[in-house]
Amino acid sequence: MRGTKKQNKKIPGKFFAEWQEAVQNIADFLNVSLVLIMGENRTSGKIVASNIPAQDIKRISNLENSPIQLGQKIMEKGERVKISFSSQPVKLETEKGREMVFKSALGFPVHWPDGEIFGALSVFSSGENGLGEKTERGLAQFKDFFEKNLEMICLDNK
Repeated sequence: MRGTKKQNKKIPGKFFAEWQEAVQNIADFLNVSLVLIMGENRTSGKIVASNIPAQDIKRISNLENSPIQLGQKIMEKGERVKISFSSQPVKLETEKGREMVFKSALGFPVHWPDGEIFGALSVFSSGENGLGEKTERGLAQFKDFFEKNLEMICLDNK
């Protein structure tokens, strides 16, 4: 690990609450079905914040192109990932019986100030037209917001 020491990367609880509110706002602003932030542990696919209950997302984690698998792919590659799976959409049925169908996804890695990957910010859409340039620009701006939060955490922990 380079740069900031691991103990300086502990995230205070107040940030989780703010991020939870932010993902709901992102979903509304970008008009997408699911917004997900994953982080802290690449192999376990820990969900940090989501506008859909984590237990619903975890139920489909073994499906190809599931939200958790996409988050892990983004963290492993360390780069933006955009996919369309309209020919084989990913289906999610929530505990409340609501069915969601995802036809496209877009995600970015989220980095600590030292360049190490914290996790992934991704969105999933059920729209027929996929995710366009406006959504991509908007998500990139939200990614910057989360990275600024991580920068503040590191400064506060010094």
